[in-house]
Amino acid sequence: TLTAAGLAAILLAVPATLLVDHVIIGVLIAGSLVATLLARRGKTYLASGMVIGAMWLCAMTATGVHGVIGSTLPLLVMSIALAALWGGARFALGLIAVTSVFLLVAAGTFGAILPPHVPTDPTVDLLVIIGQFVFLAVLVSFLSSSLGGMRDQFRAREQHLATTTEELASSRHALA
Repeated sequence: TLTAAGLAAILLAVPATLLVDHVIIGVLIAGSLVATLLARRGKTYLASGMVIGAMWLCAMTATGVHGVIGSTLPLLVMSIALAALWGGARFALGLIAVTSVFLLVAAGTFGAILPPHVPTDPTVDLLVIIGQFVFLAVLVSFLSSSLGGMRDQFRAREQHLATTTEELASSRHALA
């Protein structure tokens, strides 16, 4: 959450950032804050869905406003990959279908359905891409830490089960 807020502050300082970009950044930060609160209350599945949903929604909104540009595509791919892990293959395939149709609409394949695209500043695009990779690095770090904790819990439970099984076997032999 602090990483997102820090990157947002840098991005908002760039003069070429539009009002809609401020809203998109605000939604991403709000989603991260709500997800952090949910995770601290033990609702990690819901928190994960909140982050993934906020990422996807922000990328789709930026695509609708600015068109199909390179700076939004990494976030779309990352959110869909995470959605596959979070919600399963069917959910991810549905999200891929919706995203693909929206990308075709945003690219103007079916005519002018969306308002005209607002061009972006190359500096903003670069900062957005760097921010996405920093976010990915933080996410990987968090997931690595979480998985390491779960692995340690699994090993402790496995050791406890082995000890209990040995004690049970010893008590059966003592009774026999």
